[in-house]
Amino acid sequence: MQQRMAEARGLGRQPFLDVHANGRCSDNWYVLLDGVHYDIKALWASAHKPLIATTSFQTYDAVKGFEALGFDVVSGVATPRGLPGDAPAALKDSPPSLNRGDAGLSPLRPPIEVAPGKHFKPTGYWLFLANPKRWRADDWHASGQREFRYLVSKDDSGLVQIGDLGLLRVNKVRGEPARFLVAVEVVAAPAIIGEPDPRFFADPNEAAPVLRAGLQVISAVDALPVSAGSLPDTPEFRYFHEGVPRTTIAIPRSAFLAVAKALGADGKTLAELRASRTEGGVRKLEADQKGSTPIQKERVSKYIERGPIGTSVKKERAGRCQVCEALGKAPIAFDKLNGEPYSEAHHVIPVSKLVRGSLGYQNIMVLCPNHHRQAHYGDFTVEEDGPEHWIIRISGKRLRLDKTRLPT
Repeated sequence: MQQRMAEARGLGRQPFLDVHANGRCSDNWYVLLDGVHYDIKALWASAHKPLIATTSFQTYDAVKGFEALGFDVVSGVATPRGLPGDAPAALKDSPPSLNRGDAGLSPLRPPIEVAPGKHFKPTGYWLFLANPKRWRADDWHASGQREFRYLVSKDDSGLVQIGDLGLLRVNKVRGEPARFLVAVEVVAAPAIIGEPDPRFFADPNEAAPVLRAGLQVISAVDALPVSAGSLPDTPEFRYFHEGVPRTTIAIPRSAFLAVAKALGADGKTLAELRASRTEGGVRKLEADQKGSTPIQKERVSKYIERGPIGTSVKKERAGRCQVCEALGKAPIAFDKLNGEPYSEAHHVIPVSKLVRGSLGYQNIMVLCPNHHRQAHYGDFTVEEDGPEHWIIRISGKRLRLDKTRLPT
């Protein structure tokens, strides 16, 4: 690949296209390396022996191939600066190349193909634009929440996919540049749905059902916001600076990575988060933790505690406290603002141990806040941990609690 890139720089863009792509460019898709934009289909075809005819494969085949190799792929650049054969002086304002180790920060699947005329072509990477006058994004960020639902532009409703990645941008206000609070992954496809926590809306009615996607934060907990003023003024970063009347915009991978890395996102963390969402992935995490350091184990355990397995168990039991039920008391502690019953997931074998079985759903009791605290700090002992049930002793009483079985 490097040899073909050198050939492109030596020949110049159009002669390289004449040799390897019948003179045609790549419909706005490029490989970006060290400030040079290479036409993606011509480069991909030229690097294969026997050569691939550029009309015999889809652009997205090349996109997937280059991203698997760790290269940065960009699109939506109408007049890219820095083409093969350009003088070095033309590249002085281009952003620096990024590490190939960032290949893990990639969407789960290729972007959806769209008609050539669409202005914002999906890339698998998105900006989610927040108006601070309508949604107090800074207050939300300070709350420490790691999952939320956010607005999607109507014409992107069928293009934002589960597994896509993005950045939450707070729009500029009173002359201050825009800011980027977190990097996120799409974990629920766009749907007409309400935001269950209306506290951060200037008008709580704006939490009503509209088109939203479920997002999970993948950047570091303690990362400071990134100012748009610190980013290059180049075509890749155009919409990182400019205001636009939308809530979602597709962005180039290289621009996403530049900000996501600054926010502390990395491929290993994303892979662990993804694994924590399924029973099979959890088992693999358990196996992979042999020999891990205490810090690594603590990080993974937090994914599990906050992940969807505990949520699934609570949902299966309709938020009812198992101890309250066994004692014949009202099993619902209280209802949340969205009307759902509040409960907590208690891991009988502490997740931090990351031993076999500690991360699975059969290690989870559903408890009210009071009994959850008692399980950790009070008179609460697990006397028997069987395959189908637990025998516990709490405040001098011996109880049997059945383990939850999730639908297969």
